[in-house]
Parts: sequence; C-alpha cells; structure tokens
Amino acid sequence: IGSFIIRDGNQVIVEPSPHVSEENLVLYVLGPVLGAVLHQRGLLLLHGSAMSTKGNAVAFLGNSGKGKSTTAAALYARGFRLLTDDVVAIDYSGSMPMVLPAMPRIKLRPESAVAVGYDPGEMPAFHSEDRRRECAATEGYLRTPLPLCCIYIFDEDTPQRIERLSAQQAFLEVTRHAYPEFVTLLESACPEFLRFHHRARLV
Repeated sequence: IGSFIIRDGNQVIVEPSPHVSEENLVLYVLGPVLGAVLHQRGLLLLHGSAMSTKGNAVAFLGNSGKGKSTTAAALYARGFRLLTDDVVAIDYSGSMPMVLPAMPRIKLRPESAVAVGYDPGEMPAFHSEDRRRECAATEGYLRTPLPLCCIYIFDEDTPQRIERLSAQQAFLEVTRHAYPEFVTLLESACPEFLRFHHRARLV
C-alpha cells in the first residue's frame, strides 16, 4: 500500500506506492494507521464494538465472526446509539475508563444484515474486494466519550448463557482481545508495564 510514519500520536506522513488505489489507501489509513495514532496517544485498544445505554458504554469483544457487529447493528436497529465498531478505544486520562466515539458505521456480512432486518442490496459495499456491507449508524450519533460500565465477551460455548468472569479470566480475555495489529508491533510506543496497568485498571 505504501509507507507510513506516525509520530507522537498527532502526525501522519503517507507515501503511497505507485498506482495504489485511493480506496485501498483510505482503508489502510482509517484502519491500522489510525489505530497506531490512538496507540501512541496511550489509549487501550480492544477488538470489539460498543453501544450507549443510559449514559454509559457497553462493549462487546470476541474473535472475528462471533457476532460483535451483528449485535451492535441489532441494538442500533432497536434505538440504541452506536459508539464504535471494530475498534474500542479506551481513554484513562480521567478517574474512570472512557470509550471514545468513532465513525458512525457498522460493517456487516450480507447474512448478518438480513438477520438484523436490512437489505444488503441497498447497503454500500465496505470495500470492492470485501463481502461486508456498510450500515450507516448516524441516527443519534455520539460525539463525546462515555464511561465504560460493562464488557461482554462473545465465546464459543453453547447453549447461550451469561457467566461472570473472575478477575484473572477477565484480564486474560482483555489481553486476548487487544486490537491485534498492535499487540506486538509497537512495543516501544506503549511499554508493557503501561499496557498491563491499563488492562488491570479495566478489570
């Protein structure tokens, strides 16, 4: 795609490869590059979605394909407000963890869109080489961070149930669902002790 330099969480220099499409370049800048910016700002990044309820944020974490975005879209269709999809950025600058709002869109596989009640044929493609569709979640778009009050981990087990995790289990799950590109890539930008501290505070 190209070469990218991200400095101090506030400067991005992009040198695109010859003939790279703008679509691919924008996709990368709004994905891993933006993630690196947030990482350098000292935020904890988790792979998941977050919704607003009663002035708080509720996050859903899990592996790809486990229903995080589908759940977010189903709740949005029922009147809940979206905070973020795909990457949950948590700020620790205050007294409690705050979830930052992101772009108001949800990425859905066509079968997930149908399950939620949308027509995939009427939804724009997320990317020309990707089956996922883009659900605009602009209704009631939130522009301010919300305090994180609860995290649900989407697991493999059936039948479905809600089980409270121990502190040790919760710490392992938060570590396992860190935004994957930055678990080992940017050690110097966010030292291990800081990541450990953030995760421990979250638990």
